[in-house]
Parts: sequence; C-alpha cells; structure tokens
Amino acid sequence: MARNDRIEVTKGMSGYYAIHTAEYADSDIGWYRDIVNTGIGRYKTFDGAKKEAQDWSKSDEIPLVDNLIDSKEVTKIKGDTNTNECSI
Repeated sequence: MARNDRIEVTKGMSGYYAIHTAEYADSDIGWYRDIVNTGIGRYKTFDGAKKEAQDWSKSDEIPLVDNLIDSKEVTKIKGDTNTNECSI
C-alpha cells in the first residue's frame, strides 16, 4: 500500500530530473519512501526540471513538494561543501 505520493526534483549523474515518490509499508522496517517513476527529461538546470515537475503534478493531480529548491541553494544555507546531493 502506498501513501503520500508527491512530485519532486532531484539531481543525478544525468542532470536534474523530476521524480514521483511515495511511502510504502514494510513489516520489518516500517514505512519508507521510494521512487515510483521518473520524469522524461534530464536538464542541465534545476529550473528545467522544476517546470516539468510542476506540469506533471498538475496533469496527474499528484501533489508537488512545497518550496522546491536547488541543492546549491541548500548548500549555501547549511554551509555544507558537498554539492553532490540534492536536498529538497
């Protein structure tokens, strides 16, 4: 059983992209979040993936993560030097 579906943006080796995630129940570990599907585009910029995520959320009526923010901005806020991860 899945719950809390949402669309968000992440960054991988191929660039930024939109993802659909949901929470699933497991009898051993409890609830965990996993990827249901990925968007069709891969983008050099966060804004390209954000636009796809917004359109996907609207067309499929899946909630969009509030306050989408590029991991570079999170890095600036937290003062972390690791820019390989995208925190949403």
